[in-house]
Amino acid sequence: MSSSASGPMYALQDVLGKGKGLVATRQIPRGTRILCEEPVVRVPEPGLDGHTTSASIRRQVDALTSDQKQAFLSLHNIYANDPAAQYLGIIRTNALSLGDDVMHVRHTVHALRDIEKGEEITIYYLGVVNNREARQESLRKKFAFTCSCRLCSLPPDRSQESDRRLDEILKLDNLIARDGLMGILSNPTQKLRYVDQQI
Repeated sequence: MSSSASGPMYALQDVLGKGKGLVATRQIPRGTRILCEEPVVRVPEPGLDGHTTSASIRRQVDALTSDQKQAFLSLHNIYANDPAAQYLGIIRTNALSLGDDVMHVRHTVHALRDIEKGEEITIYYLGVVNNREARQESLRKKFAFTCSCRLCSLPPDRSQESDRRLDEILKLDNLIARDGLMGILSNPTQKLRYVDQQI
């Protein structure tokens, strides 16, 4: 748990309707590093068969300390109907992708805005350029929950305006990325106009 002279910044608590979550125990200013830790279990590289992946995860979990293993087993598992794949179900429910080079990446969380005492500390599960409907559908499908973050909880008129802006940003992203580096080199002025529109 992250802490300082004034005590821990957060505590693991039950969050109504959500299960367990990190809740701020004091006001956390924007920019504060809240968490920085190595993952306790690493999923092998993509492309390995399910048996090899499951065996690797089982070896890693079985090698954890008693407290680490207890904490791991207390994590939510939306695939609990398959007891033979309990560890894999916990991983599929809770793991975050660390990119291609998982061996050298730490799980680090910074406050992107001021967080009030008693507020749940949340992270982005998906890219923020997805509109509300796409985000909600992805979260229900992958994690079996309905998000109630500030963005997803906007009143309908503000949510529609936000979605309009996000859809425009995504459209501009696609225009910028079209034809890769050659597209940028062939018409850099136009690509810079798209970037300017995004900002």
